[in-house]
Amino acid sequence: MMKNKIKKEKAKILDKLSAFFSDFKKFITKGNVLDLAVGVVIGTAFTAIVNGLVQFIITPLITWCTGENSIADVSTVLRPADIDPETGEILKEALTIQWGAFLQAIINFLIIAFVVFVLVRTVLKIQKAIDIESKITELVQKKLDSNLPLTEFEEKWLTRKRKKDPKNAPRKKEPEVIEEEKVPQLSTTDKILTEILEILKKQPKPE
Repeated sequence: MMKNKIKKEKAKILDKLSAFFSDFKKFITKGNVLDLAVGVVIGTAFTAIVNGLVQFIITPLITWCTGENSIADVSTVLRPADIDPETGEILKEALTIQWGAFLQAIINFLIIAFVVFVLVRTVLKIQKAIDIESKITELVQKKLDSNLPLTEFEEKWLTRKRKKDPKNAPRKKEPEVIEEEKVPQLSTTDKILTEILEILKKQPKPE
């Protein structure tokens, strides 16, 4: 009895594990999750590019103008630190405005926003071009099917399309050829019987 109970419990655990991993497999293979993963990878690489641009190009230019070691070091001291001259212990922290770090955050944001804007604009242009291409293809195909004349622009577009992508270029549909019904050929036996019947029909009927 105990062995049967243990087997049943093991079977239940295995079923739960298989159901869990099955759901997990469905989850990770969904398109949204894959798109999100690709976005995270690209975002990480893009962040490294932005940081490199700021650190190695923009920061040296700004620090060259300000004379500081980095943008983050640029600050305005409102109140200097109060230091004990005997022990060197800081009695009061210096009060400063770290506008250099704030400026660096703004620069990072502007660069990221600009690049994202360019990417989105490019993608939208590509999508628009694809939509226009499909609409022109549909329009030209309809005109060809209806034997309607094409405009000069449509003729030039069709010529370019046939050169670049001849397989997907619109074409006139070829007229369907209606095959004539073939008369079934008689076998030799059928031919002999037919001839006999014809001869019998031609013979005069007895009075």
